[in-house]
Amino acid sequence: MICNEKNKCGGCFYTNVDYKEELQIKEQNVKEILKQYINKDTIFESILSNEQFLYYKNKLEFSFGDTTKDGKLVLGFHQKNSFFNICEAINCELVEEDVRKVVKESEIFFRERNISYRHKKTNKGYLRHLVIRRSYTNNELLVNLITTSSIESEKEYYDILLKDYVNTLLNIDDVKYAGICHTNNDSLSDKVLYDNIKILYGKDYIYEELFGLKFKISFPSFFQTNTNGAKILYKKVKEYADINNDIILDLYCGTGTISQIVSKDAKQVYGIEIVDDAIKMANENVLANNIKNITFVKDDVLLWINKNNNLDVDLIILDPPRSGVNPKALQIISNMNAKKIIYISCKCESLSRDLFMLTAKGYKLTKVCPVDMFPRTDNIEVVALLIKI
Repeated sequence: MICNEKNKCGGCFYTNVDYKEELQIKEQNVKEILKQYINKDTIFESILSNEQFLYYKNKLEFSFGDTTKDGKLVLGFHQKNSFFNICEAINCELVEEDVRKVVKESEIFFRERNISYRHKKTNKGYLRHLVIRRSYTNNELLVNLITTSSIESEKEYYDILLKDYVNTLLNIDDVKYAGICHTNNDSLSDKVLYDNIKILYGKDYIYEELFGLKFKISFPSFFQTNTNGAKILYKKVKEYADINNDIILDLYCGTGTISQIVSKDAKQVYGIEIVDDAIKMANENVLANNIKNITFVKDDVLLWINKNNNLDVDLIILDPPRSGVNPKALQIISNMNAKKIIYISCKCESLSRDLFMLTAKGYKLTKVCPVDMFPRTDNIEVVALLIKI
């Protein structure tokens, strides 16, 4: 199948390049960005890839809109270099066939009923986003339709519309659902929000399994968008960690996936995360997996480490957002004198910036391994091991 929106979408960067060549380019880019920290004593490992370089994404956020002003309703991705236009996603090569079916039927359902989408300029209209998560463990989808609130006089109409929509989705052949949900979002921002999720069918979470552990994942929860890639990434993290009864600090821990994966050989693990829902999921997962040596804390990383900078830790795991670690937090982290730091980066430029402070504080970059978590896109994950000299 050939996506007919490749030149408009911009999501896939390497569509006209052989995958082996894409891997070579990405590996060289990482070397170039980190070259000032790499020397003869640094082990730079070959990029790790996944044979499944298409149809791998387990979470998608689609937007309702049109391809041209006042055009027909479409459901897809934002067009590159355009604030308003949306590209259709019914032939997207990064998602499985069942996801494409749900997108196609959703687009047809609302288009046939002439349901409006929310316009950014006027803030009027009903449809906003469709978010789909996939569980590869159970081969099922979790769907969330995000709209603006209907006014009281139209509430009955939209309640019936949602029931019809659910029935339409349930009648799609060869699609299995964990749940179908609806969320009202009247924010002026175009950001996807999950403040008031209503379950229309099933439940509002899925389960995924990694390394024999079970993870409950909700819509707001962070989980790597490439499940098979996550297994490759976390296997490398475990290898670099080389844990032997260590005390571990997992910063930006999300739903605690890494914390639980490394806990087996650890003495104690502390996971810090500011997102309330993520911490709730993390604690539920720990109970489900019967793990007793992890403490999860809901707090801002900077505030928490500022209060606990005297904690004696052997290993610090950093998995920050694309912007990297807060410089003030990094200053405190570098002074905690952990024997090892593992930095998992989804933006190599941010890693390079943060390495400047860490190496100045006596840490040596000893191992680097790029991991292609996002094939066909221009993103790359990097795992770096730093040792206190």
